[in-house]
Amino acid sequence: MFKYTQKKHYKAKILVTQKKVWDLEFLKDQYLLMREGFRNEYDSTKERIDALVSYKDLITRMGMEKAKEMMKNPEKVHEALRDKAENIQLSQEERDTIETLEKDIKAKTEDTERLKKQMETLDMQMEGPLPAGQNCLNEQIEGLRTIGGLLKDKIKKL
Repeated sequence: MFKYTQKKHYKAKILVTQKKVWDLEFLKDQYLLMREGFRNEYDSTKERIDALVSYKDLITRMGMEKAKEMMKNPEKVHEALRDKAENIQLSQEERDTIETLEKDIKAKTEDTERLKKQMETLDMQMEGPLPAGQNCLNEQIEGLRTIGGLLKDKIKKL
C-alpha cells in the first residue's frame, strides 16, 4: 500500500516537472520570436544607416542635385563612391542637409546599439551566463529533465 502511494506521488511529480519544462520551452520560443523581431529591426536600421552614409558622401563629393540622380541607381552609387571626389563648393542648403544626415546617422547608430544589447540580453537569458549565479532557460530545462529522469528511476526501484 505504501509503495503504491509513493509511486502515485512520484508520477504526479513527473507530470508537474514536465509541465514546468513545457512552460519554459514556451517562454524560450517567445524569446526567440522577440529576438527575431529585434534582429529584423536591427538589419533594416543598418541598411538605412548605409543608405544615409552613401547619400551624405555623394552630396559631399558632387552636390545634392547629382547625388539625388545617383541615388536612383544603386550601381552608379557604388561607382561614384569609388571615384575620386570632385572639388565643389557646397551651398548652405547642402551643408544643412549633410548636418541633418549626420544627426540621423548618429541616432540610428544608437538605435542599433540598443537593439544589439537587447538581443544579447535575450541570448543570455536563454543560453547564459547570467549574473549572480542564476540559471538560464536552457539550464533550467535541462535540470528539470534530469529531475524527471531521476523520478522515473525512483519509480522503477519501488
